[in-house]
Amino acid sequence: MGFATVYYVHKYIADNYSGPKNFVSHEWSVEDFQEVDFATIVRLDEVAFGDKRSNFLRNRIKQSKRCIVVKDHQANIIGFGMSIAGPINLILGPIVAPDAQTATDIFDTLTKDHNGKLRIDVPSGHAEFTKFLERSGFTEANTPPVMMLRAEKCQQEIIHYSPLPLKFLDKTNKGIIQLDVLFSYFLKDFKGNKEK
Repeated sequence: MGFATVYYVHKYIADNYSGPKNFVSHEWSVEDFQEVDFATIVRLDEVAFGDKRSNFLRNRIKQSKRCIVVKDHQANIIGFGMSIAGPINLILGPIVAPDAQTATDIFDTLTKDHNGKLRIDVPSGHAEFTKFLERSGFTEANTPPVMMLRAEKCQQEIIHYSPLPLKFLDKTNKGIIQLDVLFSYFLKDFKGNKEK
């Protein structure tokens, strides 16, 4: 049919999480989502995911138990995250952050008052974050593939394990932007919230 696997999603679950939950950063601040943040969240998500998902994000925010944004010293939004209270698990995501440490801090904030089962989906290529999850008591439940139609036309992106257009690759070739529906983080030096 023309579909090919471009990467895998690692589904992690835990019966509970007892991580730091009191992390204080002097590099950024965490705030609850406000409606004025929506346009910036859409732009960050578009950079991380590779497509504009306004309706998806609007629905996720409405469903969310909590939605937060991370701001730098200049009050620019550099990341965000949501938690959804499912019937069995607290589902974490989407989470978009400039690096694994910020993603971890978003994760800690979203799980702060939760006692019970959790789930997060992480795409291949985020070893630092998945190691954090495993150290925190999460186990990998399964690893379904993400498939793309006519993937051979995107061979450069597939080689780099990135389904994003090449224009989003780090110009220094030090890294790439990776994504998933529920988890992603982009390059630390990318200012995704600025107008192009």
